[in-house]
Amino acid sequence: MPRDKRGEKPEWYPLDNAGVLYSALQKEKYSAIYRFSAVMAERVDRDALQRAVDKTMPRFPSFGVRIKKGAFWYYFEPNSAPGPFVKEDISNPCQPVRFREDNGWLVRFYYYEKRISVEVFHAVSDGGGALVFFKTLLAVYLRELGYSIPNTHGILDVAEEPRRAEREDAYGRYATVRPRREKRGKKAYQNNGTAEPFYTFNVTMGFCSVARLKEKARGYGVSITEYLTAVLLKVIADKQHRERPRRERPVALAIPINLRGWFPSETLRNFILTVRPSMTATQLFVVPRSIPMILLINEVSSQKNLFISCLDVKRMSIFKTPAGLCGFTRPPRRSRGGRSCRPACSLSGTP
Repeated sequence: MPRDKRGEKPEWYPLDNAGVLYSALQKEKYSAIYRFSAVMAERVDRDALQRAVDKTMPRFPSFGVRIKKGAFWYYFEPNSAPGPFVKEDISNPCQPVRFREDNGWLVRFYYYEKRISVEVFHAVSDGGGALVFFKTLLAVYLRELGYSIPNTHGILDVAEEPRRAEREDAYGRYATVRPRREKRGKKAYQNNGTAEPFYTFNVTMGFCSVARLKEKARGYGVSITEYLTAVLLKVIADKQHRERPRRERPVALAIPINLRGWFPSETLRNFILTVRPSMTATQLFVVPRSIPMILLINEVSSQKNLFISCLDVKRMSIFKTPAGLCGFTRPPRRSRGGRSCRPACSLSGTP
C-alpha cells in the first residue's frame, strides 16, 4: 500500500458487500452513479455552496475517499487531494465514475439556477446514507446564507466528530456463515428497447404531488413504494402482452430495501437488500388483456408482507457473497481439510 508524505500507511478499509458489486460493475457502458437534487427558493450562491461542501465533507469521512485496487479487491482510503469542487450542472448527469479523474473523488456537486444536485458512486453509500449526507449539506448551505437550521430530521452536526458506527460494515456485523438457499425463479420478461448510439443519453423528468400520491396509495391500503411497484409491473406486463409473444414470461422487478429499519445501525455506507416482486405467467394469463391494478397491488403487498415476516434477526441469514445481493446464495467453499472456508465478501438474505 502506498505511504503518505510522513511515510505512514494511510487509514483504509475494505468495501462492503454492495461496494464490491458496484465497483466490479462500473464500466463506461454502465454507470453505478445516482443523484439527489433539491430545488431552492432562490438562485444558488456558488461560493456559499462551496463553503458548505468544505464544511460538510470532514463530517462524513466515508464520502471523502478514493478507491484503490488491491491484489484481489478494491479498497477505500482517505482522499487528501484538492476538492471536491462545485460545478455548473451538465446536460448528461450520472456519468460513469472514472477512478483516475476528478482527483479521485467519488461524489460530485452541481448547481443550476435554483437547483442543487449531488451524485454519489454506489460503492460509497446507498440512498439512505446519501440522503443524510445531502440533507446535512443543504442545512449547512442555508446557514451560510444566514438561515437558522436545527440539527433534526436526519441532519447531522458538522461540528461533531464523526462516529465510528457511521462507517461500520453493517453487512459484516449481522452476517452469519450459514446460507439459506433460495430456489432460482423462472426467467423473467426482458424489457428491451431500441439500442441508442453510443454516448446517447436521455433524461426523462416528471413531477407529481406527494400528497396526491400518498392519497392514491392509501386508497389501496398500501405504501407509495408498493403502489409504484404495482404500477411499473402493470406497464411492463401490458407492454409484453402488446408484443404478443409465443409464451408470456413472468414480470419481475428488483427493489432495494433499506435494512436499517430491521437491523439497528448508524452506518452511512451501504445497507440494503434487493427483493424481487413478480407476477408469474399463470397470474398474467388469468386476465390476459388488462391486468387490474388491484390484482397487482394485492400481489405486491402480499410479497412484501412475506419478506417482512422473514426479516427477523434470529431467522434471517446473510451469507457473505456478492451474488447474494440478488437473493441468490452460493455454498461455502471447502478447504482441503474438509472444513468450510468463509467467503470473503458479504450479503444475501433470503427467507
